[in-house]
Amino acid sequence: MIYVQGLKRNDVKYFRRHPRLWRLFALISLIIVSMSAGNALAAVDTERLEMKYEIEPVRALQVQADSGTILRFGPLVPNADMTEQILSVSIATNELDAGYRIYQELPYVTSSQGNAFPKTEVLMWAEDGKEGGVSQIKSPVPAISKKKILIFVSSKKGGPDSFRIHYRVPNQSIYDAGRYLGNVRIILDAK
Repeated sequence: MIYVQGLKRNDVKYFRRHPRLWRLFALISLIIVSMSAGNALAAVDTERLEMKYEIEPVRALQVQADSGTILRFGPLVPNADMTEQILSVSIATNELDAGYRIYQELPYVTSSQGNAFPKTEVLMWAEDGKEGGVSQIKSPVPAISKKKILIFVSSKKGGPDSFRIHYRVPNQSIYDAGRYLGNVRIILDAK
């Protein structure tokens, strides 16, 4: 037998004989109980936390030659077609409104026997960037230099960009035989 608080035994018998009233009473009781439970949940203590993000500035330089990681010229035969290699340069950065410059260093190219490759025989120039950066060398200049050569300046807004540097050996001179090596350094520097 079901006992509901506040109802007498005769009241329960009355509801048994009238099931619709019993259902209505049960529904009203359920609503009252759920409302009191909702108020109990509303009384639960809550706390608000602050969330902060700290993102460090990033500048990443990626350089890729057509032939992998080495600029390969050769075999060099006098008066043959020019030999050209291309470096693809990509700059990834999350620093907007912060410009940058790209420099190149190539102080020497020498053979294993110690012979220096003629400084005027390796030429270079750069294309403008795909995102607004500007080449500082639009026509061929000697690439071998003891000084840093400014190649590229980002747009005023900075941001990611990419461009290409062309290296060419004209093949109009007779060079001493041998394997010549040098290290090209591409340098990313803040404006």
